[in-house]
Amino acid sequence: MKYRNTFVTNSSSSSYVCMVCGDEVSGWDMSLYDAEMIECENGHVVCEECMEDKDLDWIMEHYADEDSDEYFEDWRYEIPEKYCPICNFKYFLEKDLLLYLKNVKGINIDDIKNEIRQNFNSYSDFSKKISDKN
Repeated sequence: MKYRNTFVTNSSSSSYVCMVCGDEVSGWDMSLYDAEMIECENGHVVCEECMEDKDLDWIMEHYADEDSDEYFEDWRYEIPEKYCPICNFKYFLEKDLLLYLKNVKGINIDDIKNEIRQNFNSYSDFSKKISDKN
């Protein structure tokens, strides 16, 4: 049998990224509680700063039990969609907008890519055009 003489741990690193503002928090054995984030039932991870204060207050009042000896953190992992700023269309994910344009509006993304390639010689020209305020 082999014995290990060095430090052994079962710890693992975790990383959470807010899908609204892009802030990233990472650390060893980190939970959503440690990262000050929530995850809705549709999988959107959002930091507390991007939440509506009234929604966050209601969630904490009804789901959190900070008085118990063992603080129950699992409430942060399946918040009802009615409290999620993405599910309530306060914020939109770019991938969702692209899928909407493609699948609902029938816009062909490959045609748009080809049009951009034909009409612009460089990224800087393209960037100027799309940043113009018409």
